[in-house]
Amino acid sequence: MPRILILTASMGEGHNTAARNIRDALVAESGGEAEVLVADPYTRTNPVINKLMQKGYVTAINRYPRAWKVVFELLSKRGVVEGMGPMLAELTAAVKALIDEFHPDIIASTYPVFSFLMAKIRKRNSSVIIPFYTVITDSTMINSAWYRCPCDGSIVADEQTARVLLSDGVPPDRVHVLGFPVGLAFESLHPAPPPSKDGWKAIFFPSGVSRIRRQSAYPSRRNSRNCK
Repeated sequence: MPRILILTASMGEGHNTAARNIRDALVAESGGEAEVLVADPYTRTNPVINKLMQKGYVTAINRYPRAWKVVFELLSKRGVVEGMGPMLAELTAAVKALIDEFHPDIIASTYPVFSFLMAKIRKRNSSVIIPFYTVITDSTMINSAWYRCPCDGSIVADEQTARVLLSDGVPPDRVHVLGFPVGLAFESLHPAPPPSKDGWKAIFFPSGVSRIRRQSAYPSRRNSRNCK
């Protein structure tokens, strides 16, 4: 069985969730024989700076969406991430160390920066010819940092996301619509029966911390706070 290295980052739980679900699916598909390692190279770099980056990421998304939009658009411009090479030297070394230790046959990434780092590693080490795939955890509105640096294949959640990549010049044979990697528990779920009356009621849990005001439809329930 191939040895598979999945690179992730704790910058929002979506990246880690996708990585873990891919690992579980590969292990289940192989009958438990596949060797799959999920690793966050950031944990091998400066722990203080790493924690600050994670906290800043979550704070910007949940509390300062306009500021995050500016950062999002900046990172989507060509040359920005590419010019951060000296700043990412420690992270690049951490990825190379993981490759040397685990000796993977295939590498997958659920975080966009690693495609740029893999390009640098391949350029400096011609012997590193391991197939590299990017699993894009965003949908519809895609930052071009996900696919600007060529890889052996980009895995996307839906056809609409695939069209974004294709319209920006990514070769069709490198775009694979496979859905979002969810947990194995979803395989055994059955559709819920339609409601007997009225309509569906849904509870939405946004990421981060939010305060939920008491709704008049549920006067007897306590106000829920700090729901994640």
